[in-house]
Amino acid sequence: MVRRGVVGVLAAVLVASGAGQVPAGAAEDWAPPVLTSPAPDALLVGTAELTATSESPYVVFELVNSQNVVRRTPVAAGEDGVFRDTLPTVGLYARFTAQVRACSAASVESCTTASEPIPVRGLLPDLDITQRLASWVIDPTVVPKVSLRVSGLAGSPATVDGGVIRRTVHDGDLLDIDLTRVSSARIDVWLQQCNPLNEGACVKTGTYLIVRRAPALELWGPSTMLVSQNGDGLWETATSQVELDGDVPVTARWRIISARGVTVAGPYEFSADEIRQGRTRHGPSWHDVGIHVVIDPRARLGRPLAAGEYRFEVETTAAVEGFTKSVRKSETLYVSNAAPITRLTPKTPVFYPQAVAATNVPRVLELSPRVDYYEARLTSFRYRVLTSDGKPLGDPVSDVGWDQPVIAWDGAIRRSGRPTTTAPAGTYRIELIRTIMTGVGVEMKDVYGPVSAPFTLRRGYPDSAEASVAASARSSWQRTAVKRNARVQRGKQGAMRFVRTATGQGAGRVTSVHSVRIPRDRIKDRRMRIRLRGAWGNRRDVTIAVVAPWGETFSRRALTRGRRHIEVAVPERWVRADGRLRFKVQWKGTKPARLDRFVISYSKYDLTP
Repeated sequence: MVRRGVVGVLAAVLVASGAGQVPAGAAEDWAPPVLTSPAPDALLVGTAELTATSESPYVVFELVNSQNVVRRTPVAAGEDGVFRDTLPTVGLYARFTAQVRACSAASVESCTTASEPIPVRGLLPDLDITQRLASWVIDPTVVPKVSLRVSGLAGSPATVDGGVIRRTVHDGDLLDIDLTRVSSARIDVWLQQCNPLNEGACVKTGTYLIVRRAPALELWGPSTMLVSQNGDGLWETATSQVELDGDVPVTARWRIISARGVTVAGPYEFSADEIRQGRTRHGPSWHDVGIHVVIDPRARLGRPLAAGEYRFEVETTAAVEGFTKSVRKSETLYVSNAAPITRLTPKTPVFYPQAVAATNVPRVLELSPRVDYYEARLTSFRYRVLTSDGKPLGDPVSDVGWDQPVIAWDGAIRRSGRPTTTAPAGTYRIELIRTIMTGVGVEMKDVYGPVSAPFTLRRGYPDSAEASVAASARSSWQRTAVKRNARVQRGKQGAMRFVRTATGQGAGRVTSVHSVRIPRDRIKDRRMRIRLRGAWGNRRDVTIAVVAPWGETFSRRALTRGRRHIEVAVPERWVRADGRLRFKVQWKGTKPARLDRFVISYSKYDLTP
C-alpha cells in the first residue's frame, strides 16, 4: 500500500572533537583495544551503550558508516578497569559499525590503534498509514483524507517535509493529508533525522501516496490531425503521442469515432510493449515521452474513410485490485480525399508591373491553387519565382494566406539584406512551397511544387486593340417601355419585329430597353460604339438612346445610319458598375421594323504573350 525509500544524506562534516585523521605515532604502541559491547548485529534503538578494555589510559568510541563518524572525546577507564561511553545512533542508516581506539591522552589526536569493527543495526524513521485502504492507489472521492503516523524516531525529533508543511515531529505524531482537491498526483512525504554529535550524519526516509480519480492520460501533438488519402505522399498517416500513467498499471486502446459518435475503426488494444513504452520517458524532452501511435485508416480497414471530421480517442483503464476506473481523451482528426495539387495556372499569360492600376492592365501575376480546406489548416504557403532556365529568382515569398491561398507576384525581386528591384522582362514560372506539420506537430517539412505554366513579364504598357461583343435583339431585351398602335413579335434567330396595328391611326411607336454586358478588360475613358443591324422602312425610323448609370436617358446622334443599320458612340463612363450598358431602341414608322443583333465595339489592351 505504501512504497518506502531510504535516502542517506551524504556529508563529511564532523564535530570539532571528531574531525580529521589521527596521526600515526601520536601514542605508544599498545595491543588493539577490545570492544566488549554491543554484541554483533545488535539492534541499537536511539543510543548505543559501549564498553571496552584496553592497555591505554584512554579510548575513544566511534560509530561509523560509509560517510560519517560519530564520537565524543576520549574517556578513561572506570574503577573496574572497563571503558564506558554512550553515543546516539540516529542518522546512521540501518547498518553501521561500532569500534574503539586506544589513546595516550584525553584528545582525539592522540588516538591510534583501533579495534575490530562490530556490525550493528539502527532504527529508521517510519511513516504508516493509519486507515485500511482498498488499494494502494487512493481515490480521493472515496478516501478524502489520509493520516500518517510517525514512528521509529527512538525518542529524538525529526523534520517532516514534502507534501505537508515542514515542521518538527516526534514519535506518535499524526500527519493529516487532505486529498479533496487532488485529482492526480504523487504525494511524497519525507522524514529527516540527524545525529546531535554530527550534523552531517543524517538519514532521510519517506513514503509516497499515489492519488488518482482516474488513470493519468495525455495526448501530445497537434490539436488537429490530418490523414490525406489522395496518394500524393503527404499526410498519408497521422501520428499522436500517447502518454499513459507511469505509476499505475493500466490497459489501453484507441479508436476512430465519427462526428456522430459512431466508432468507424477500432477499438485497437495496446500491446504490452506499447503500454510499457507509453509509461516510459525515453529522453529529456516531452517529445520523448510515451508512444507514437500511427493512424492509418486504409491499412487498418483495407479501404479509405469518407472525407470529414472524426475524433481519435484513447481509453485507458487502471489494472489495480480495488481501483479499475477508466478515462478517455480525444483529438480532432480530419480525413481528406481531395485531389492533389498537380498544376498552377496563371490568371493572365502576361502582366505589366509598371502599368497604372486604373487601366485594367494586369500589374500582378496571380495564381490561386485549389487547396483542400483541411490541408490548408496544417500548412503554411510560400512561393518562389523561377527564371526560364529553372533557377530561383530572389528569396521565397511568404505572404500567402492559408484560408484563401492566393499567390500574387508584383514583379519584384526580394533578397534578404538587399534593396528590392524589378525583374527584367522575360518568361518566368511560379513554384509553390508548402511547409507542412508532420509527426506529432513539432516536425516541419518543406514540399516543393507544383510549378506553374510559364508566363511573361513585360515592361511599359501594352498596345491597344479593338474588340467587340455581340448579342441578339431578343437576348438583350429587358422590357418594352412604350408601345402605341403597334405590336412586338418574335423573329427568327433571336430577332424582334415591330409592326403597326392600325393603318388609319398614324405611325406605330415602340421603345424597347436592352442591356449588354461589356467585358471588364475594356480600356477606361475610351469611346464605345453600338451598331444595330436589322431592317426598317426609312433610315430615320430607328434611333438609339443610352441610359446612364444614374437613370437619365440621352439620345445619341448616329455616326452612320441606313435602312439596315445604325451606329452611335457611347462614353465608357456610361457603363454601369456591374459592367452592363443599357440603351433604348426607339422605332416610329408605318412600315415594319426588324431588329437582328447588336454589336458593341470597345478598346482593350493586347495581352497576348
